[in-house]
Amino acid sequence: MPLWISFALLAAAVATLLIRNAGSKAASGTHSPDLDVYRDQLDELQSDTERGVIDVGQAAAARAEIARRLLKQAAAPTTRTGAPKHSAFTEKLLLACAAAVPVLSLVLYLCVGSPGLPGNPLAERLASAPNAAAPNDMIAKVEARLRDHPDDGQGWAVIAPVYLSMGRAPDAANAFARTITLLGETPERLLGLAKANVVANNGMVNEPARKALQRILEIDPARIEAKFWLGVYDEQNGRPDAAAATYLALLSDGPADAPWRKAVEERLAAVTGKPGATPASGVTPPVLAPAASGPDGKDPTPAQFVAAAQKLAPEMREQMIGRMVAKATDAVKANPQDVAAWSRIVTGHAALGKLPDAKTALKDARQTLSGNAAALTELEALAKSLDLNS
Repeated sequence: MPLWISFALLAAAVATLLIRNAGSKAASGTHSPDLDVYRDQLDELQSDTERGVIDVGQAAAARAEIARRLLKQAAAPTTRTGAPKHSAFTEKLLLACAAAVPVLSLVLYLCVGSPGLPGNPLAERLASAPNAAAPNDMIAKVEARLRDHPDDGQGWAVIAPVYLSMGRAPDAANAFARTITLLGETPERLLGLAKANVVANNGMVNEPARKALQRILEIDPARIEAKFWLGVYDEQNGRPDAAAATYLALLSDGPADAPWRKAVEERLAAVTGKPGATPASGVTPPVLAPAASGPDGKDPTPAQFVAAAQKLAPEMREQMIGRMVAKATDAVKANPQDVAAWSRIVTGHAALGKLPDAKTALKDARQTLSGNAAALTELEALAKSLDLNS
């Protein structure tokens, strides 16, 4: 607070000096305008005498009269004494105002301000500002460089995990893919690519993520995370037996105090419907056969797929069945005679409660496969099982 008092006194002193200087100039410039008139008359009289307009006698008489009036005006007290008195009063008033302004400002600050608040030195503010803006500035610089040099593998490797930590999963997936293309595969880069794809697809292990996870196990067969997410992939694609086998193997081979153990136990309970289905440590779990495959040799039958999906959380179940329908729709576009794909579309819509869509798909399938008696028989059995003929 002493600093603010010093500022107030300094302001008052400067204001006083400025007002006194202005007042002195005003007082020194006060005079009667009649004096200038008489001086001009004397100058004009001298000029007329020199040109011979008037004679010397007349000029002397006129000069005497002007001089008399000039002396009389100079001796008059009204004009010269009134102005200084008014200037002195005004000066005192202004000086009082000059003193009052800083005093009132100080009082106001003490009432509504925070004189006891500790200061924030400029050095500290300058030091903290770059740190706060550093991450965004760094990202902007790296992005600018990558726009000009898209083949900079190290740049993509630097920014990929940053994107993932910021929640920019699609950008992270693209950055990890470019890093792998330019710098080659490593388990860490492949795992980053898989994670980014999983996050970008709301927890669903899509095909790029699956390929990356499988490649990790080819390079390093002991990677726990890759095994776990491949189990999740089987779980999400209607292969609960294969997922259970993966989870059992992880629990059997892993240490009892592994930080990931609880998550694996929860997934195993979800696919088996048996909480606590954990083998004793050191016991090798049986290799369970995967779910029965469909006509394409890869996917389970629609009924098996839906049965597996029913064990998942509602959000995950909808995503899983929706993806099955989307894949089957693409398959039908590529091969309209694919009866298994038509069955998956119809079953998927029915499982999601979209009965009008299921009936429309069944109608389209019957028309497309009208010349295939075996396919029509399979569709009729499906319609009966789903009660879609009503």
